[in-house]
Amino acid sequence: MLYPAIYFSGSFGPGSAMEYAAIWLLKEVMPLVWHANPAVNIYLVGRGNTDNLKKISDPRVMITGEVPDTLPYVKTADAAVVPLWFESGTRFKILEAAACRTPVVSTTLGAEGLSVAHEKNILISDKPQGFADAILKIIADKKLAQQLSENAYHDIAEKFDISRAVKEAQQILMKLA
Repeated sequence: MLYPAIYFSGSFGPGSAMEYAAIWLLKEVMPLVWHANPAVNIYLVGRGNTDNLKKISDPRVMITGEVPDTLPYVKTADAAVVPLWFESGTRFKILEAAACRTPVVSTTLGAEGLSVAHEKNILISDKPQGFADAILKIIADKKLAQQLSENAYHDIAEKFDISRAVKEAQQILMKLA
């Protein structure tokens, strides 16, 4: 990977939430990032027809296509981004980044449903300038990046601990018996 590196993964099929998010990121956010720090690279990792993304691409945008394992990307990136604007569900991208101790920048919807807090274990912004500033802040401030990623790791590890899940399942089964 070329550094500084931003990571965004998904299924980038035409009309998908991920394609929309990537287009917003490339058109609205990254020009602001590059204005402040032209060295930043972004990795779009995932399957799907990426022709629409390639049309607005830049040499600092790496479109990998489908890869056998995303972990080498998320583990080594300076930040993971989750710029979702529609669709819902569990935010596995944030959980994956937290497990890898990679700091995350997300939209409000991108973090919906998770116990995360802006400036505690994630940076959240719904505006292009705020999103760009958050990316730049993580790249420039290694202490902040480490604090966010460690807090996220510990919060997610505690909440999604397997022994805790087993105890909760046992309690539910005892009530049903």
